[in-house]
Amino acid sequence: MAEEPELRLIFNWFVHYDLICAMMAGHKATIGPEWSIKARQAVERQQQENPDDIHLKIDKAFADFRDLTIDVSMMTAKRAQEDMTIEEFRRDFEATFQKCNDWWDSLDPDILREAEHITLPAGGSPDDACPFRPAPLYTGNRWAVNFLIMDYYGLGIVLKHQIALTSAVDSQPAADPVLTDYAIKICELLATIEAYPHTPAGALLSAQASIGLAALRLPNLPGYRQWMQRQLAKAEKMGYVLIDWLFLYSLPDDS
Repeated sequence: MAEEPELRLIFNWFVHYDLICAMMAGHKATIGPEWSIKARQAVERQQQENPDDIHLKIDKAFADFRDLTIDVSMMTAKRAQEDMTIEEFRRDFEATFQKCNDWWDSLDPDILREAEHITLPAGGSPDDACPFRPAPLYTGNRWAVNFLIMDYYGLGIVLKHQIALTSAVDSQPAADPVLTDYAIKICELLATIEAYPHTPAGALLSAQASIGLAALRLPNLPGYRQWMQRQLAKAEKMGYVLIDWLFLYSLPDDS
């Protein structure tokens, strides 16, 4: 499957949902890491033959990031099965968080070029107004980069949250401003995608994992909760069940 771009896209979606389910349930992914290794090797071979192909550069970035996500899934499963101590878990998560940042810093600069600046709509009423600033948006053959960035911030939320839990004093995790910052960055990019006039239908569903993580870490500031309620409701209209998130965000602001 990894040899053909269309089949590789299907494989990437299977792995994407497999990893989400695995981390939520605390078990290993159904698809083993050897699948991801083969997929990455196929992309690397093709990239050597076509070093300037932007699609292959993006595919390689996704493949490297997927390896990090698989590592997190395996560590989460080991911890759930008590195959590693809390100290080992925290140490490995901190190391993976650094690897995640190193991956971001080592991205091919060509991937992050030519971002567009989009103006967000003011909204017809205060309740409809978007509280976020617009983010740089990648369009055309770099469209997938937007979702790669949201996945990066989403995985950062997972890692920092688990690190905070394992470092908690009296079972109360310390507040980490990075979690809030990452959540807002996800929402800024999603709001920009929504405002872009050429956004493909159903784009919101491609970000469902990231926005679910952002929903849990957004600060309780004016407009944030209402905006998130609207996004989750839109996802449900598209057929994605988000009952738990909608229940959480239907609570009063002081709940």
